[in-house]
Amino acid sequence: MTRKEKLAVDAKALGMSLDYEPVKLIDNIFDCGEEEWIKSMAKGIGSSATAVAMGRSKYKTPAELVLEKVTGKGLPISDDPTTQYRLSSGHHQETALLKWYANVIGYEVALVDPDNPSTSEVKDVSEITDEEWAMWEGKGVVCVDHARYGHPLYPFLFTDPDAVCYPPSRERYALEFKTGDSREFKFKWKTGIYPDGMVGNPGYIEQAREHMAVLNVNRCDVVAGCDFNADNNVVVTVYRDMAKEKDLIDTCAKTWKNVEAGIIPEFTTLSDTSYANVATMLTPENLSEEDFVVSEEYRDTIEEIFSLKDQKKELMDKCNSIEERINALNVSLIAALEGHAHATMPSMIEGKTIYFELGSVSRKTFNKDKLKLEDPETFARYDEVKVTAEKRLTIKEKKTVKPKKK
Repeated sequence: MTRKEKLAVDAKALGMSLDYEPVKLIDNIFDCGEEEWIKSMAKGIGSSATAVAMGRSKYKTPAELVLEKVTGKGLPISDDPTTQYRLSSGHHQETALLKWYANVIGYEVALVDPDNPSTSEVKDVSEITDEEWAMWEGKGVVCVDHARYGHPLYPFLFTDPDAVCYPPSRERYALEFKTGDSREFKFKWKTGIYPDGMVGNPGYIEQAREHMAVLNVNRCDVVAGCDFNADNNVVVTVYRDMAKEKDLIDTCAKTWKNVEAGIIPEFTTLSDTSYANVATMLTPENLSEEDFVVSEEYRDTIEEIFSLKDQKKELMDKCNSIEERINALNVSLIAALEGHAHATMPSMIEGKTIYFELGSVSRKTFNKDKLKLEDPETFARYDEVKVTAEKRLTIKEKKTVKPKKK
C-alpha cells in the first residue's frame, strides 16, 4: 500500500474526506491592503497560530489567541531597529534557502531572471508560463506561492505557504522556511534531511500539518538555516498523519467556537510577556479619567495579590540571605587559595574535579550623571521617555485621607 492509499484509508476510518481543493482567499498576500489583511486574519486561525491553539507555542497561550481574535487587538511588533533588522534579514534569507533547497534535491527554481540566478527573484506559481512547464517536463520545480488558502470543509483554517515544490509527478507539497536559532532543533547543525522528531520546537510541526491540511497535500518540508552558513542548513520532512490532523482540526474548531461566541477566557497564570499582551488587549483605547469604584466582588482577588506579593518579598529576602551566606563561605575559600589564581580539589562525585579560579571582575558602565553635569545640552537631547503600547496595572494600598472639618 502506498503512502497516499494509506492516508485515504486512515481518513475514511476517522470520518474525514480527502476529496477537496483549497479555496483561494487572497491572490497575493503582499499586494493586498492592510484593511483586507486584517479582515482576513480575523476570519480564522492561520498556520502560524496553529501551534498556539494546540498549546505547543512557547510564545503565546491558547487563551491569548482567543482574546486576540475576540478583541482584534494585541501588542504590535516592535519597531526598534534591532527587531526590524532581524525580521528583514530572515525574510530575505528565505529566498536564499529556497534556492539552496532546490539545488540540494536537484530541482529547478522558477526564476524571474534565469540569466542571473544569484540575484533573481523567485516566480510565484501563478506567473509560470505553459512554455516553462513544458520545458521542465520530467523535472522537479520549486517556486513561491503568495496566495492565502482556506480549508473548504473547515473555513476557520487558512494558510500562507512560504513556497511549494512540484516533483516530476507534479504532486505538489508545501515548504516552510525557518531562520535564526539552532536551539530549535535537537541536533547539532549539520546539513541533511531529518524526520520531524528532530525538531525541538513542536510549533514548527503543527504549522506544517496545517499547511498540509488546508492545501490537501501529503508532505511539508521545514527548511531551516542559521548563521548565514550553508553548512548549517537542514531539512525536516513532515509527512501527513490523519490522526494528528484530526486532532489539530478538532482543537482549532473548539478554539474558533470560543472566538465566535466571544468568550473571554479565564487566566490563571501568565508569563510576563503574556501579561503585557493580555493587559493591552483588555485595556480600552481611550481611558476615562473619571473616578471609579471597583466592585467588592474583586476583594478576594486583591487580597490574593497582596498575599502573593508578601510571599514574593519573603522569598527574595531568603534569596538575599542565601547569597550573603555564599559570599561569606567564598571569603573563607579565598584565604584557602593562599594567593593562587587557579586551584583544584577532588569532587564529592567520582570522576569529577572541582575547579577554583580567582580573578578581577571588570564592568563597563555609562556615567549619565557625569554627562549631565559636563554637557547638559547633549544630555537633554537624548534624555527621553519612551511610551510603549503595553499596559500594566499598579495596585497599592494607601491610607484614606479624610477631609478636614471646617
